[in-house]
Amino acid sequence: MKILKALLVLSTFIGGQVFAGAIFDFRSDILSNSKYSDANNNDVRAQSYFVISRARFRMSGNFNETLSYDARMNLLNATDTKGDDGASKFLNFAQLSQKIDDANVLTFGKLADLGIGGWEGQTSTGDMYMTSMSFYQPYLVGGRFDAKMDSHSLTVYLVNGGEAGSSSNPIASDKTQTRVGTGVTYKGGFAEKTINLIASLHSLPTPAAASAPYQDQNNNYAAVGLQYKTDVLNASLDLVGNTYTGQGTLANTDATKNSAVLTAKYIVGNWIPTLKLDSSTIKNVAGVANGYYESDNAATSSSSPTKLYGVTLPNTTAYTNTVTQVALGTEYKPKMDENFRYHLMLVSKATTFDSSIATANNKVSEVKVIAGVRILADILK
Repeated sequence: MKILKALLVLSTFIGGQVFAGAIFDFRSDILSNSKYSDANNNDVRAQSYFVISRARFRMSGNFNETLSYDARMNLLNATDTKGDDGASKFLNFAQLSQKIDDANVLTFGKLADLGIGGWEGQTSTGDMYMTSMSFYQPYLVGGRFDAKMDSHSLTVYLVNGGEAGSSSNPIASDKTQTRVGTGVTYKGGFAEKTINLIASLHSLPTPAAASAPYQDQNNNYAAVGLQYKTDVLNASLDLVGNTYTGQGTLANTDATKNSAVLTAKYIVGNWIPTLKLDSSTIKNVAGVANGYYESDNAATSSSSPTKLYGVTLPNTTAYTNTVTQVALGTEYKPKMDENFRYHLMLVSKATTFDSSIATANNKVSEVKVIAGVRILADILK
């Protein structure tokens, strides 16, 4: 009730000519997971249940000719507590943008877009049915500078190392952070923007904790993506590499995630057949609380082992697991000019364990069906 009252007050306060829009973003699904065998060859029962996947409220507008604002609340994180950056995860993002001229813009606040992860990273999670293993789409407090020239743009970021909040996050921003994170993203359009390129590199610091491995280090995120886009077809290929620096007991030992991600959508009347493929390699190193990057539960130290599909991940040896994911199905829009759709997707995930990990079943395969609806509604209309 308090949240609704706050939103009403905000809507009244910033109403009038400067208030451009108030969008309710909602998605609800029924998930059906088939039975599968875990890494110990034990059966994991099938499940079927309803879930609210997304409920967000967004307000944006112009204060004057050069100053604009944009804010979005995640209603599913309404009870999250405020972090050291002054924001909770209830506040998805909130930013002010100052237009310097037609080509250059400065933006400050909790940023809506960090430009990480290729074209997958530019896609709303509300339009995803699975994410690649390298997917990382944080909302960080800081600033960005955008420079545009024709169909090309370059964006430079100065931000905190992680998103604060009560949820467990080994790279969350806190007051022990000794420096800010940096990033740069290039986007270019060619052949009348039918072919588009994105390339990015970000370096985000971890908190300077009292003990290793999370002491004053950087996690690095690199990606390059190619997109082919027409009125009826949108296809993209991303190559993404994430490096978690100095994670092992040996000097300069890095954990990594590398993914190749292919996405395609094709419009046929009111139907939009959709395909997404992810091929990922995950390397964990010896001496770290393995599982921060792939596990059923997050470890807090090397003495607190983590599990993946029922098998304890090793802390004393390095290993490399591979993951292949496929999402295939269709979306249906009753009216193509409205932001409302139905969707039906089949998603599979196959995880192959490193031979050094003792398993009774070294390849675990899951299959699930996702059926649901999504709407983006302008509540002022």
